[in-house]
Amino acid sequence: MFSVINTKQKKLQTPEFSRYDEDWLLIRDAWPFPSVDLKNATGHLFLQIRDRNIKLEFDRVFIIRCSDRGPVCEIAEHGFTFHPRNDLWL
Repeated sequence: MFSVINTKQKKLQTPEFSRYDEDWLLIRDAWPFPSVDLKNATGHLFLQIRDRNIKLEFDRVFIIRCSDRGPVCEIAEHGFTFHPRNDLWL
């Protein structure tokens, strides 16, 4: 995820992209790691972003898992949170 964020951040700074009041990034997590502890992994990712000495250009980064289950992870400069995922088909 860290590599994806860095790549997208570089693209965001190019002239082809328009900037807005808030710029968000949505990532679909399709990595084949079924037993990852989501809280620990998100905390580790947040620390990597914070410690890299480069400002996060996205106001918010959202990560959803490909399994269509579990919360939506939100990462910002100040920290990270989890949001329940709404299932529109229930």
